Amino acid sequence: MNSPRRQLEDELKWAFCIEDDFYVMYQKNELRHLPLDKCPTKKQETDVAHLTNKTQRPNALGFVKLVEEPTRPVCTLDETDHLSIDSAFKRRGSATHTAGLMSYWAHDKIRKFLMSRLRKQHRRADLHGINLQDLLEIDELIWEKMADMADQYDGIQACAETGCPLDWIVEEVLVDPDVTLAAGPRLGAASGNRRSGAPVAKAKAKAAGRSASAKKARRQRVKTNRAKDKADAVAFRSGTRPSGAGGSGGGGAAAPLRDRPASAGLTCPRLSLA
Repeated sequence: MNSPRRQLEDELKWAFCIEDDFYVMYQKNELRHLPLDKCPTKKQETDVAHLTNKTQRPNALGFVKLVEEPTRPVCTLDETDHLSIDSAFKRRGSATHTAGLMSYWAHDKIRKFLMSRLRKQHRRADLHGINLQDLLEIDELIWEKMADMADQYDGIQACAETGCPLDWIVEEVLVDPDVTLAAGPRLGAASGNRRSGAPVAKAKAKAAGRSASAKKARRQRVKTNRAKDKADAVAFRSGTRPSGAGGSGGGGAAAPLRDRPASAGLTCPRLSLA
């Protein structure tokens, strides 16, 4: 019997492929955006489990071989059916919670932020809310800014000292001026008309540039910290005190702190240098 309650439960059951994507992100220490149309239900995943795609990929020796990969299901988002979009948000939030990347309640802040803008009706005739395409672009912008901020703290694994790594980042990103401007009402005769300058595209380009520089700085910090750890290990094996290290009997200065981003003690209380 296909009751309405059973249909609702099926809509909220997330596919295992979503969890796998978030697990891979955590293992690679690199956050990326997972669109809503790639967050299918469990039923959609099982329906295409027997289908495969044949692609050519090189192996470890460099030889190209024909590989069969399972077909990834794609869920359809209907702009006239807000429940389908809302359910896709909830499926992605459940997967992030299960993977330990972000708690469901933190991800639910993104859902409430975007769905409230999508459902909002403005009284002025020349103001219109965002449409589905705007929502998807703003959602991508939010995840790019979260990835940019996580890179400033040496990746999402370094942010996971206590709790889920992205919980404290979400609150800061949702009040970012680029995000609030992109989610604001549009001027024009149709819903979703862009302002001059396309704020979402400009903000995404700015975030991509900052992300590239943050990754370069993170690689440099990792290299510097590894060199310091190696020098301290050599000094320890030789029985000498590392340079700059102090103690009760040495009378020297305190050991220098490991390199961190300049804003580490300002925006993240868990990474405070105090």
